[in-house]
Amino acid sequence: MGTIGCIGLGIMGSPMAVNLAKAGHTVAGWNRSSRRRLSARPGCARRSGGRRRGG
Repeated sequence: MGTIGCIGLGIMGSPMAVNLAKAGHTVAGWNRSSRRRLSARPGCARRSGGRRRGG
């Protein structure tokens, strides 16, 4: 299986990412604010890079 990317880990995105990880998928999560990034289940998925700035 490949990696599934989840963009936006708010009220809806975080539970979706957790369920995908529980099902055995590799999940990479990104959120605009780093504090929300998979905070519900640390360690169930890897974190992607931070926000890119500039042009």
